[in-house]
Amino acid sequence: PRSTLFPYTTLFRSRGLARFHRLVASIDPSRLEITIPHFHDVPARIVALDAAASSSPRRDGVQAMAGIDRFRWLADAATRMAPPWVPVRVAHFDAKAANMVLDAGTGEVLAVIDVDTVMPGSWLWDVGDLVRSTATGAPEDVAAPVVPLRVSALLDGYIAEAGELLTDGERAGLGLAAAVVTFEQAVRFLTDH
Repeated sequence: PRSTLFPYTTLFRSRGLARFHRLVASIDPSRLEITIPHFHDVPARIVALDAAASSSPRRDGVQAMAGIDRFRWLADAATRMAPPWVPVRVAHFDAKAANMVLDAGTGEVLAVIDVDTVMPGSWLWDVGDLVRSTATGAPEDVAAPVVPLRVSALLDGYIAEAGELLTDGERAGLGLAAAVVTFEQAVRFLTDH
């Protein structure tokens, strides 16, 4: 039953992502095309947000911009998710929980789907997106507090499965990856708003 598998799906998803990374680790990332240029270019997204905010007649963005300003330091942290700090690898770039098909009986990941965004980049974006989309236990469009135990389970499961494939730079970046991805998405969505 789904209710009894629920605590384990977090761990299964992180291990499923690590297995995906293990499978693509031997592929030369330079052989792939960049399907969405500047997809995880946090500084460029901040420039776009600032331009949208300064030209917008809307008043409801002032409070949201104050929230963004408190976390602008994450743009600097994003630079540590790219060379020379981490290697360029084949990455999914949309590794949220909804893009993993789970076995209804066991909760294990059967497949990682929605691969149109697979391109050269950092695995940290994938791990960050999985944590962002899973760490609250609520649907993505519902504001909910992060459950620290879920974050620990995700990172521990990922590290246990990815193991020796991870560089020191990647291991060092795992703790902030979800915050960077969440910040980037907030910037993107506020720019659109």
